[in-house]
Amino acid sequence: MMYPKIALLFLSNLSVTFGVCPFSRTSQEVPNDNNSQQVRCRRSELLAEDKTTKEKLAAIIKKRKDQRLLQQANCVTHIVYDNIHDDIASIAGSIGDIGEKGHFFGGIVRLAAHDFMDYDRNSANPGGSDGCLDFSDPENAGLSDIWCDDPDGLACPLKSLYDSAYSSFMSKADFWVASANAVIKITSVDELELPFRWGRIDSDTCAESSERLPAASGCTEVEETFIDRMGLSWTDAVALMGAHTLGRGDAEFSGHDGTWVDTDEQSIVFDKRYYEEVLRRSWRPQTTDAGTDWTWGGSDLTVMMLNTDICLYYDIPDGDDQTCCTDTTGNCRNIDEQCPLADTTRPESFEAFDRFLGDNANDNEPFYEAYSAAWELATENGHSELFDIDYLDDTCVPRTSDGPNIIVMQADDLPHYVDWNPPPGGVTEAGLSFPTEDGTMPNFDILRMQGLEMKQAYTASAKCGTSRYSTITGRYPSRSANSRVFNTNAGNLVSEVTIPTTKLNDVGTEKDCSEDNLARIFQRNSYRTGFFGKWHLHRTEDPSPDNYANSKSEIEECGFDYADGIYVENLMTFVEETNHNLEWMTGLAVDFINDDVTYGDKPFFMYFNPTVPHSSGDVEDAIRNGSCRDTPNGDQEEPFIKGMVDADDENCSNYRQSVMDRATLRSSGSLLSKDLGLIWIDDAIGALLTALEDKGELSNTLFLFQLDHGVGGKGSLYEGGNRIAQFIHYPDAFGQSGMTFDGLVSTIDIGPTLLDYAGIDSSSPGYYEMDGISWKSAIFDSEEEETWRTERCLLFEFDNERAVRCGCEKYAEIGFSPFYFDLCDSANEYINYPGDDPEDENLEDSFPDRVIVMEDVLYCFEGKTMPHLDRDFTVNECKDLYSARPTSPPSPPTPSPVCEDTHGAFEIDNGTMKDCVWVGNRPVRRCGNYADFCPQTCGEC
Repeated sequence: MMYPKIALLFLSNLSVTFGVCPFSRTSQEVPNDNNSQQVRCRRSELLAEDKTTKEKLAAIIKKRKDQRLLQQANCVTHIVYDNIHDDIASIAGSIGDIGEKGHFFGGIVRLAAHDFMDYDRNSANPGGSDGCLDFSDPENAGLSDIWCDDPDGLACPLKSLYDSAYSSFMSKADFWVASANAVIKITSVDELELPFRWGRIDSDTCAESSERLPAASGCTEVEETFIDRMGLSWTDAVALMGAHTLGRGDAEFSGHDGTWVDTDEQSIVFDKRYYEEVLRRSWRPQTTDAGTDWTWGGSDLTVMMLNTDICLYYDIPDGDDQTCCTDTTGNCRNIDEQCPLADTTRPESFEAFDRFLGDNANDNEPFYEAYSAAWELATENGHSELFDIDYLDDTCVPRTSDGPNIIVMQADDLPHYVDWNPPPGGVTEAGLSFPTEDGTMPNFDILRMQGLEMKQAYTASAKCGTSRYSTITGRYPSRSANSRVFNTNAGNLVSEVTIPTTKLNDVGTEKDCSEDNLARIFQRNSYRTGFFGKWHLHRTEDPSPDNYANSKSEIEECGFDYADGIYVENLMTFVEETNHNLEWMTGLAVDFINDDVTYGDKPFFMYFNPTVPHSSGDVEDAIRNGSCRDTPNGDQEEPFIKGMVDADDENCSNYRQSVMDRATLRSSGSLLSKDLGLIWIDDAIGALLTALEDKGELSNTLFLFQLDHGVGGKGSLYEGGNRIAQFIHYPDAFGQSGMTFDGLVSTIDIGPTLLDYAGIDSSSPGYYEMDGISWKSAIFDSEEEETWRTERCLLFEFDNERAVRCGCEKYAEIGFSPFYFDLCDSANEYINYPGDDPEDENLEDSFPDRVIVMEDVLYCFEGKTMPHLDRDFTVNECKDLYSARPTSPPSPPTPSPVCEDTHGAFEIDNGTMKDCVWVGNRPVRRCGNYADFCPQTCGEC
């Protein structure tokens, strides 16, 4: 018969829950047959349903979970290591059944051992201790019951302990080794301290792992695994096999049943008994459902050895055909053939057995010494940089933020597709639906339909750089240090807001780069920060690859721990032949998400800005003819990005062809670059979502997508420029059913809102004043949402022109001319394409009273953002000057009885108080309505 693969350090079933391997990303499921379920239920009852045991386990896990913030660091210290030992001892102490305690101890050691036994020094993918096992493969049968997800945390206490207290700063691989070391210390007669260093990196995939684990057929497998692949000696192999003294095999899963030692009580003691048992018993072969193993007991005593145990001292063949007994002077059950010794075939193994017996019955020192040396080699194979537990550096500080990971993505010149929140009407880009046959964008749809969609979102300024400034600072672009200096020197009372003047620089005492931006404040509050894509907040005189490092350094000086995949400005500024390369920046962003080694367990803030579909580069040409290796940083390696450029594509060119293949032709018979860009960005979003899901961080990540501005009205104050699509995916906060928010929000609100979700407030390090407001509390409060919809006032800036929207009303001063628009219909709903364009007609003459109200709000904003004055961040008080349109026409004013100006203030139609000085400031506009109050001022007397 074909011999089954049962790994040498085999573990039987312990707990209740099986599932797909959470680390190897295989599609296989662990066994779920009736036998397996019965074993789980039996052990579940033993561990979790006994009231005393249940209470003890719950208390242990809760205690350490409550102390989590005290030990969240970027390194493993003596305190952490000792805590793990104490936790393992406490959990074991709560398990009353001796057999189950043996399963728990043996299972932990074998979990760590199976992790390192797949190391192959001859392979390009060496494996080793990397926190990755395929629990669905039969050689790992039962291990999923040591490491499983359990809602109560009782049936799988080891994983519950890790998830609750250690996962934030310690890899699974390090935790498994540290836990196994704790077991050895607890169960050894002399409290054996095994060596331990930390810094192992968990792997997401380990497809070759199971094939490298040794089957139980014989010493050929032992030699191939330990000697040939792992580079250990026979002495090391024999020492590591001594761990079989702990725990037992379970016929329900492996087909092999029993302990390697004579009693369950002995199976929770780590000593040299394994070697004594091999030599002092008359081991005879027996046939099981799993093949041949060995026993010396009767029907009421389940003891066993595997071929891989017996062959270390006796010269037996591999496989099932076993005909000898290890000691024919004992009870061999009619087997007369004596097994020959392995003193000539495997002399080092044979001699190790004799040496590990020690000088007397209590001498475990030779075995402990050999085991310690072998364990250190095995657990550190493949890891060149590990740290002692007393190693401390500047990164070894408590983590102070429990906030979510955060991604902010701003696409560059992407149209407002009609599939998203109500787009602005009457602009050239309106009316575009998704360019795919099924009319979907799968990853955009996840963000929008399984997240929060802002139905009325705006940018503070409708240009690439000015919009980005408001996003990264939470301030209006006129606040930028560059702009304030330039406009003060030019004598402008109203700042000219342009891309060249809106940069993230320090100027004098104003610190836009070094202090007042989101990256810096997140960095100062224990976030790691990364930037990828189009920057547009610095100028570059030399965009060549030779200057890339300088550009990268300039961005990192503004609060980013890591910046790469950078296009400093629009593609047209690059001297070299450089086009869009979304794979390059996406791959680097995925690497940043997964880089726990450099940054430890800090949550991250990522600012990710695709360059597509901006026309400074030809999207279609980039996809058809561009190289995925061509970047602003010179020639780079061909990317592989799970969820984007997958193995099925074989190479990046094939992937890009798939983008072309998915796009449908427009009525003109041509492909649109913006459509290709949309599909390309959708794939990039998919790659980021995949990376987060693989890392187990998707639910805890706030992913905000927004347009940088509208396209049809870019560089204007009209809805086609300022209105944007914006949606936020954050399952831990919003669930996945999809929700909407109808209040007015702006790019200036992003900063305060993200900080609010991260728990960073005015008392936190580096906090600074912003113009925006957090909408965190408003999205779940219908009354507050209505207030944001009908009473919120937003300012829009570009060049020296300004506009303000309050509720449904919009007022703009464009080219020194006033414009008043009603953006809503009779039901107070926003008018959008394909309906009438609400900005087609200037209603200034029809509603002079409303113009005055809106004008006051606008002048309030302007007064608080003048470049030559100290920054005044009370702009949100300007809404107090706004009162919504009355439901019935206002009563006509009472005329003055004589031809003289009214003394003092008088009430106008919106309920505010004005005087004739105010009328005289703009007599041409105001006298038409208020001459009766101010006849002298208006020349009526």
